[in-house]
Amino acid sequence: MISSKCNLQKPRIRGERVINESADIEHLITGWSLHCSVQAPVQIVRAFPGLKNHARLSAGIPRGAGRSFGDASLPDCSASIQLDPEEESPRVRLSHDRGVVVCSAAASLDEILRITVPQGWIIPALPGASQITIGGAIAADAHGKNHFSRGSIADHLIQFSLMLASGEIITVDRKTNTEIFWASVGGLGLTGLILEASIALQRISSIRIAQAQHRFTSVVEMVDIIEAKKDSEEYLLGTVRGDFQPGQRWEGSVVTARHVEDAYGNPISEYPRRKHPDVPSFLSTIPMSKLSTWALNQAIRARIKYFSDKDVDMDKFFFPQDSLGAWNRLFGNSGFIDYQCCIPIENVTEFFNKLHAMLKKQSIRCFLVAIKRFRSSCNPNPLTFALDGISLGLDLPIRSDTNVQLSELDELVVHFGGRVNLVKDARLSQGSFVQMYPRASEWLGVKHRVDPNRLLRSKLSSRLGLT
Repeated sequence: MISSKCNLQKPRIRGERVINESADIEHLITGWSLHCSVQAPVQIVRAFPGLKNHARLSAGIPRGAGRSFGDASLPDCSASIQLDPEEESPRVRLSHDRGVVVCSAAASLDEILRITVPQGWIIPALPGASQITIGGAIAADAHGKNHFSRGSIADHLIQFSLMLASGEIITVDRKTNTEIFWASVGGLGLTGLILEASIALQRISSIRIAQAQHRFTSVVEMVDIIEAKKDSEEYLLGTVRGDFQPGQRWEGSVVTARHVEDAYGNPISEYPRRKHPDVPSFLSTIPMSKLSTWALNQAIRARIKYFSDKDVDMDKFFFPQDSLGAWNRLFGNSGFIDYQCCIPIENVTEFFNKLHAMLKKQSIRCFLVAIKRFRSSCNPNPLTFALDGISLGLDLPIRSDTNVQLSELDELVVHFGGRVNLVKDARLSQGSFVQMYPRASEWLGVKHRVDPNRLLRSKLSSRLGLT
């Protein structure tokens, strides 16, 4: 029997990717934010070059490195399907002349960058955690701090191989199996198991990033800065003070950045290698969310006040959270919520003013409030998250009233024509989902063609009617 748990008020132990050869042994599997978990067996898939068919997949859901925040990679009364982590073939192959990388879906972003960066190439859309697998990034249609200029991984994906639930392995791109291609990029693993992908890269001549900070003390000022900078900068990320209380201003900064150009054409020696200490495991048993939230907000206040415009190495810029390994332990067994929504640009000012009033009234304290600029997505998948607008990310510790507060926020998002990022969600109601994603039935049509027996399912897909 496979048991499942998803309760914002119950403690959970820390989650890690678990591998075992036996599909009869159950493991505790969690999302990165720790507040949801399942007990489930693990099916290991070995795929060899030239393989056309594989034994039928178990009923379950593909899982990469376990870095998604919600329950999109948690199986629902089924198995966790994972690629063999010990495959012997080269997992990353770079075609330097073409600027294309071919990699196993199990390869992490860090693994890829360590091979491509010394040759002067990076993945154009880099999310904020280096241990995300490329298969997981495709299933989430991952974005970075430059969606407004470079889009998401969908904009740079050439093709990938996909194992269907039947065991058949197909190649998909924009011209071959087109509908399956688009249903899978951002399809949350529900169309099949991604095996290998080819991605077009971006040229760089330095590992340094030049950044500048622009402070704001109101919603209007924040939006004005973003709109003034988006056409001239490569990257953009806003941060807002998260310790909301009555009378507090909407205060923070927008950091803009671009790649430093090496005028002398010096070769890049290697991708930066740094030691990242792990948060001790015993801290996950201590209720630390209040202390962690306070400490992080103090760090954000200091950064806003004392930030200096200086160049930094790309790993520090792209992956600041990686400075601490297993940082999710800082919020104890109960975990935290990472809530991300995107609001159309014509509604952002009114939305953020309403949101600010709600956060102040309820004295909500977030350990991170992140702002990004998005553009209309090239991905026609009806489940695509991106809108031409501004996204808000709220990372907050779990309290007894968190569900009520976030349901109120869902209503606000729906009212202003926005949507929640599904890959970070573990609590959205089906009613709110249908209002945010009114074309979901179109995606289901493709899903049922490639998985007629509905074997591929997750906690998220069962909750939202996507199975």
